[in-house]
Amino acid sequence: MDDVRKLKHNLGDDDNDPNSFMNNYGWDEGDTLTVVKGWGGSEPQKWNGKEVLIYDLYKEGELGYAILIDGKIEYLIGIYEPHGCSLNAKRGLVTAHGHEPG
Repeated sequence: MDDVRKLKHNLGDDDNDPNSFMNNYGWDEGDTLTVVKGWGGSEPQKWNGKEVLIYDLYKEGELGYAILIDGKIEYLIGIYEPHGCSLNAKRGLVTAHGHEPG
């Protein structure tokens, strides 16, 4: 979980507590997140001269997305029932969408 603490992410609910993501998801220090080339990661895109890839993020089921910049994971996005993620390379904006109330 130290790796998660070093990344930018939306997994926690308290910006002043670096461990809030642990409490939010009920995770332990020994838990592992898995990043897999999947739905969003098939084709690299260029933004600001850098290669951007979007990979799927798992922890006992789909959790969201990992954003890789020049081959290094830089951001994690947690979203309820992920359905897609895309990069608007013109604006430098990543959009993720998930569960929609029916």
